[in-house]
Amino acid sequence: MKKRVLLFIVSIMLMFSFATGVFAATKITAIKAFLNSGVSIQINGKKFQPSGLSPIVYNGKTYVPIINYTQALGSKISFNNSGDGTYTITTASNSDEGKPTNDAVTTPSAPAKTTAPAAPSTSAKATKATGSLTSPIPLGEKFTFTSTFKDSYQPQSYSGTYSCTVKTAKPITRDQIAALGFSKPKEDAKTDYVLVDLVWEAKNCKLISVEKSYDLQTKALNTFGPSIWGTETPSDNYIVGGTDYGFDGSLSTNIDKVTNYKELSVGQTGSFTAEGKVILSVYKNEVNYLVIKDEGQKDYDKSLIHFKLK
Repeated sequence: MKKRVLLFIVSIMLMFSFATGVFAATKITAIKAFLNSGVSIQINGKKFQPSGLSPIVYNGKTYVPIINYTQALGSKISFNNSGDGTYTITTASNSDEGKPTNDAVTTPSAPAKTTAPAAPSTSAKATKATGSLTSPIPLGEKFTFTSTFKDSYQPQSYSGTYSCTVKTAKPITRDQIAALGFSKPKEDAKTDYVLVDLVWEAKNCKLISVEKSYDLQTKALNTFGPSIWGTETPSDNYIVGGTDYGFDGSLSTNIDKVTNYKELSVGQTGSFTAEGKVILSVYKNEVNYLVIKDEGQKDYDKSLIHFKLK
């Protein structure tokens, strides 16, 4: 694989490190990092698998999206739009709940049921493109693949057949991003942002097996959403990450609604279709492709599936 230029935008994807605390979103630095889907997280003694981007390993430390974990704990996260880089996490009761104590750990209550969004249209024609960097999926065409995933870090194996269609990709300004509840990204000479409308179909999602000694014997249906890898250009430059959660109409939020946090036991199957938005950072004056990752494909280059944004 060719040497690439990595530009990781943290102004949208707020992350934190277990070792170093909050990573300042107001100071953007180019880094080289690796997505690691093998990172295992437990919340109150139970395995938690966030939808969206996998944790990132950088200089031996692990960074994860903070919003997924605050929501799982029943807390709220807010972003200061004034540009001072302040991110506030508030517990549901705005009291001392959540502070470390010697008391027994209490499992948060199940999320309240929400009204599922209307089912999106799935009439897009099947594509003949392969999804490679030289054969990206055209706008409005559907790419389908079947994937079975298992690795040594997570003693679960699961499979599914997935279809992805990029319907539209429209420019979004930094002010519009701030209006969605995020800290306003700083101006950058090399990059802009687009808002992608994406349809994701997940069929015959199945939890194949779990080691008996493993604490979590089920898998949430909403974790069968897409792995948003980022964007890439034909010149082999890329930007890691994308934001498919944290705002009304986001893809991850809509997947949560249509699946209603259903859990699959071993041997059970489930299916869903959801449509939602993804914020991507793109290079100015270049052709950019949305990239999603087939987690079951062991060949790294072949695991990256490219979609045209124009």
